Amino acid sequence: MLSILVVDDNAYDRRLAIRELEKEFHPIQIHEISNMQSFKTALETVRFDLVVTDYQLQWNDGLKILELTKERYPDCPVVMFTSSASQEIAVEAMKAGLDDYVVKSPKNYTRLAITVRRTLERTEAQRNAKGLEVRLQTLLNQLNVGVYRLTSTGELLEGNAAFLRLLGLNSLNELPANQTLEVYFQADDYAELLRQLQQNGEVREREIQLQRADGSRCWVKITKSFTRYKEFKIIDGLIEDISDRKASEQEREQLLYQEQIARQEAELQKRRLLFFAEASRLLTATLDYQNALVNVARLVVSAWADWCFIDVMETNSVDFHPSIVAAFDPEQESLLHSLRNSYQPSADSSVGIPKVLNTGEPELAEVVSDKLLAAFAQTESHFDQIRQLHPQSYMIVPLIARDTKLGVMTFVSC
Repeated sequence: MLSILVVDDNAYDRRLAIRELEKEFHPIQIHEISNMQSFKTALETVRFDLVVTDYQLQWNDGLKILELTKERYPDCPVVMFTSSASQEIAVEAMKAGLDDYVVKSPKNYTRLAITVRRTLERTEAQRNAKGLEVRLQTLLNQLNVGVYRLTSTGELLEGNAAFLRLLGLNSLNELPANQTLEVYFQADDYAELLRQLQQNGEVREREIQLQRADGSRCWVKITKSFTRYKEFKIIDGLIEDISDRKASEQEREQLLYQEQIARQEAELQKRRLLFFAEASRLLTATLDYQNALVNVARLVVSAWADWCFIDVMETNSVDFHPSIVAAFDPEQESLLHSLRNSYQPSADSSVGIPKVLNTGEPELAEVVSDKLLAAFAQTESHFDQIRQLHPQSYMIVPLIARDTKLGVMTFVSC
């Protein structure tokens, strides 16, 4: 039930006011206040929703009634209904928290009830808005979403509990006066945020790293916008911790990368098996081992390398002539044949085929430098011809069966 205090030392005026209020509101409980003692008692014992007070009272005035009411119940609306207060008094009362003002006259008694209803509705709307703000703030805190406000130059004005937690602070008092948020971000990131705001008036869902007060880092998503408050420009911002999401994304990317590597390994293994199966078939398809080795060399350049050389040992020495040479490019194959016939490897060379034959260990060069080419070349012309073919890397492996060296096989990529 609606409960209203009517404060007036004139019994006739009280009855007129009460009559209009009872016409407007059903049901209603009205408490008549005619002196200070009954008013103080009502403050202590009565649950009321609104106060209607005259300004000029024999025992005090309406400003004191307003002061005592707001002191005890800050959200309780107060309406002044008087014929004795000046415009200056009305302005002073409004500054002190008066909710509305009606001039007391016979024709305005009906306005009193309308003003009271409007004041109650406005107060209820304000309470609902305040409750909604509290619930929203609680929800944002639970979701770890920080809400903050900055000056147009980036100085921090206020922030909620979630915002403080993200920065690693217990209260805003831990920040020096005129403190910006720049120290919590990389300088370039923060400058870019302000630049975007000044140009566009907003920053939508920018994901950057935040450095907390203890030096630890976390990923956050920031949204900012310029807002006008009276004659000032302020920045309203939301900041959300997305570290868990970023960690999940990194884990997913790592799993995808590992899956790609595993697929590549599986594909490589499949190619190896197919290669060895085909090589075995070629080696057993004919008794002419020279022809069989040529077929194997061609199999190599079709799948694994750009060039392939096979050199076979005959009576404890390598027979470099005729040389088994295969290349993916037929023109290069012709040139390689010519080079092998013209420049056969030196038996005492410290690199390449002679070294592998002597040590029985494979040789791998991931990068073929000019210095390495010079070690292979027997003349300047030989060096130039090899260099023009642009070899990039090579691998030379010994062919060994039952501890017997059969020769060497060379793979080259261009």
